[in-house]
Amino acid sequence: MGEIDYKTAFVKLKDKYPQIAEEVIPVNPIMDNLKMLSVFTTFCCVKGITFLQVGKDKNNYVRDLFVAVFVRVFDPDYLKGYKTKLRKGLRSKMASLVGCRERVISYNLRNVKDYMRIYKDFREEVEYIYQAVKLEIDEKP
Repeated sequence: MGEIDYKTAFVKLKDKYPQIAEEVIPVNPIMDNLKMLSVFTTFCCVKGITFLQVGKDKNNYVRDLFVAVFVRVFDPDYLKGYKTKLRKGLRSKMASLVGCRERVISYNLRNVKDYMRIYKDFREEVEYIYQAVKLEIDEKP
């Protein structure tokens, strides 16, 4: 018996039964500017870096981490592979927070999808920072 490709099965079921998919799929959080700034600030505090260091990161590791955490908060299905397009407006918000062009963020997004799948250490660091961010934004009204 062959192995089931759950991603493909989910996509097919979602297309055929959208009402059920709406009940099963968690709703993405509202992309409010204050919440996004809070995510960015908390990320920088947890990493012990300044805002400028994220945008000026020469080897992209810190920016990759930020992009992964930010997308994990505001569009988690994108990193899980359930969808191929990023939530509308998210790329430009990340670019403006970090202080770079949107195409730089696009480059980071491609890397992050692979890193999350391949590198356990990267995945664990993203999860650690995500939990700290989640704790911070859940406490605020």
